[in-house]
Amino acid sequence: MDLYGLIHERYILSSKGLHKMRNKFLNGTFGGCPRVLCERQLVVPIAMSEDLSISRVKIFCPRCEEVYVPRIRFVDIDGAYFGCSFPNIFFQTFPELLPTDKQNKYIPKIYGFRLYGMPGSKYEKNINEQENRSKSESNK
Repeated sequence: MDLYGLIHERYILSSKGLHKMRNKFLNGTFGGCPRVLCERQLVVPIAMSEDLSISRVKIFCPRCEEVYVPRIRFVDIDGAYFGCSFPNIFFQTFPELLPTDKQNKYIPKIYGFRLYGMPGSKYEKNINEQENRSKSESNK
């Protein structure tokens, strides 16, 4: 089975294999992104390692550019059967399949007011760093 999987990895990177994977992508064979703001963007399989039996296959969302654990359907497939570079080669070959609209960012709000720079906000660090830079530049 491992030999078949490694042959599969090489085949899907060939011209013929990329076209077959394109059809599977367009048919939604690999599912959609589990992130709500991606609006069920179609995903492609990806591996975290080229070596056998290191990790299971994951799915890559081209909109949020994140890797997720797939649903029950693809859990038992070794990631090495797809390889780490498949999504990159796939989207370089078919750039028209990349989403054209920008990624939706979640902006934390309380009662409609943004939390930028407030304690407890992940943006607090970025705001503080920007303030420190502007102070150091003005002191020069």
